[in-house]
Amino acid sequence: MLLPGLLLALAVSGAPGACAAGSIESSSTQAAERRMNSVGVVVGSPQWAGIACERIVSDHLSLGLHAGTLGFLNSLGARLLIGSVCDGFRPRFGLGLALVDAVYQEYEDDPEGMAAYGWPTVGFALRGVRFLLAADAGWLFGGRSDAGLGRSGFPAASISFQVRI
Repeated sequence: MLLPGLLLALAVSGAPGACAAGSIESSSTQAAERRMNSVGVVVGSPQWAGIACERIVSDHLSLGLHAGTLGFLNSLGARLLIGSVCDGFRPRFGLGLALVDAVYQEYEDDPEGMAAYGWPTVGFALRGVRFLLAADAGWLFGGRSDAGLGRSGFPAASISFQVRI
């Protein structure tokens, strides 16, 4: 499932520098516009409800970070996102790491403490001049049975709205 998502993200994204094709603006202006940070809100798993930011690194690469909470679960994470950063509706593929901390233990066998999870995702991003709307789905793997989410596999899905700054 993840390999076809990566191939689709790279195939649809076009050649490097393709964002500037057919535009009246100068390429330096467009490069400045595209190479912006974005910050906003995210809901889902493993982010729960939190803040997210994304930094465009190149024409096909960006770095996403998040911090979120659900009260009894906290999460920090980072993903390397592969796919076109051009404006429009584009597929993307992500590889990352999420740290999940269970801070409340209602029953004795409930997980408590922090666990690290691998986090592959596939999704889509709608990029505008001043916004980013993204939806991703994937899987969390790894972790520990006595901490974090309390098991080694967990579905991941999220939606994020960010403003470019």
